[in-house]
Amino acid sequence: MKHSERFLLDEFQNPLLVAAAYNSGEQRIYQHGGIPPFQETVGYVAKVVNYQLGLPMPSAKGKARPAAASQAVSDASGSGDAGAIAVKKTGKFVGGVMHF
Repeated sequence: MKHSERFLLDEFQNPLLVAAAYNSGEQRIYQHGGIPPFQETVGYVAKVVNYQLGLPMPSAKGKARPAAASQAVSDASGSGDAGAIAVKKTGKFVGGVMHF
């Protein structure tokens, strides 16, 4: 782990915030009270989390996914919707933080 990453981990004590701060800067985390709602930052955090979990990034809309991966996701969600993790909208984002 690099010195800057260790500093961020000591500062935020949350790996999601560390990834967001690494991408967008510490001040943005404080300004937004969590992960900033910037497409680049949210995408970067998603890539880091997917990498750590060993999940592939979803393909761009309109591109075909491998049948096995698509079927596994479909079976896991039970709803037939494709996605890495089944989404149930039970909360809302306030200042970059999910509230349930």
